[in-house]
Amino acid sequence: MINITSLILTLGVVSICYGAYTERVLLISMDGFRYDYLDTISNLTNFGYMKSTGTHAPYINNTFITLTFPTHYSMSTGLYSESNGMVSNYMFDPLDNTSFGMGNVEPKWWDGGEPIWTTVMKQNKTSATFFWPGSDVPIHGVLPKYYFPYNKTIPFDDRIDTAVNWLKEGINFATLYFNEPDKQGHDFGPESNEVIEAVKYMDEIMGKILDKLRQNDLLDSTNIILVSDHGMAYTNRSMNIDLSKYVNISTHIEKIANYGAAMNFIPKAGMEDAVYNILKDAHPKMTAYKKEDIPEEWHYKNHHRILPMLLVCDEGWQVVPDESWIRNVLGMHGWDNNLMSMKPFFIARGPNIKEDFVAEPFKSVDLYPLMTELLGLNPAPNNGTLEIVKSFLKDNPEMTSVTATPQLATTQSSSSKIMTETYSVVFVATTLLLL
Repeated sequence: MINITSLILTLGVVSICYGAYTERVLLISMDGFRYDYLDTISNLTNFGYMKSTGTHAPYINNTFITLTFPTHYSMSTGLYSESNGMVSNYMFDPLDNTSFGMGNVEPKWWDGGEPIWTTVMKQNKTSATFFWPGSDVPIHGVLPKYYFPYNKTIPFDDRIDTAVNWLKEGINFATLYFNEPDKQGHDFGPESNEVIEAVKYMDEIMGKILDKLRQNDLLDSTNIILVSDHGMAYTNRSMNIDLSKYVNISTHIEKIANYGAAMNFIPKAGMEDAVYNILKDAHPKMTAYKKEDIPEEWHYKNHHRILPMLLVCDEGWQVVPDESWIRNVLGMHGWDNNLMSMKPFFIARGPNIKEDFVAEPFKSVDLYPLMTELLGLNPAPNNGTLEIVKSFLKDNPEMTSVTATPQLATTQSSSSKIMTETYSVVFVATTLLLL
């Protein structure tokens, strides 16, 4: 006969072991928050509290191209742009001659990856998003339990209140997105007083988030991940390269998908070599690449939305179709992700995060397996590596980490390898007492 009391106690052990992670994550993005703002701007009390009671990295290595949609989507899917297909803020798909712009919610543009909020919902947990690129799209037919189409006019305080209420309700994963200090960086430049004030304001916002979590007894059970998508570099009108001075746009170029720190376009049929030969030495601050010659380290060539010709400017410089496209801004991003000016920041704090710990810089694609680990989920195929970021997770003696045989996959239109490497499994030894 089975001793029912012993069986219940044994099952209770299972519950305790799985509870090693609280399975509650709040992911926060502060757009355009360059890594060094934390060190160069004084009196950031709440960011300081996050660092001293949690983990921070000097910076993280984001993905190329360093624009808002691609970098955010790489963080949420753990995939490089060539793997998830989100290759720019504005794109052209040569397979069906359609164009993408920010605000487009057609699933076909987003289905190249599985974002964390979708992984959560597919595994019988709950997610809610207060803005994040793609979070209002039915990706693989799945939406978060709660979400909002992007609306920059919604006050930051209202976003905080809503997200905390979601967590009170029992939501496992939630996002918050703030468009500062990015806006001030564009308008006034990264070294401006306006950016300094914006960063100080975001420190106040962080304080409000902490206070709200504390008031609702959520602070000690919520793993907070605070990130940015990219940094910011100085630019001005004189640092624009007018493409029309070197090629005839109407006769040499079929389609321009995007422009700025980089430009991706399709030359007219039969003119690929001619256009490349014109542009390869056209300007000392601009490099021309044929698609097949794009550096491997960018992970930015193996997708059909990456068009045959890519122009990449030096830091601060931009390329435009002609003078009418020049923007009056003093700050920009989108350049080589190896540039320090493009690096974002990272701080994490919570019951499963080490305190007062400095992590080595890691890749933004590693955030996805980190979040699935904290949420007790099986990750979708991704380019990230849990082993790299688990150094700042608190040791859980009940948890046994097991490295699985790597699963390799490719996206529908990418030959880039996608690897899911490490996950955690709980082993519980049980004994049934027989009478």
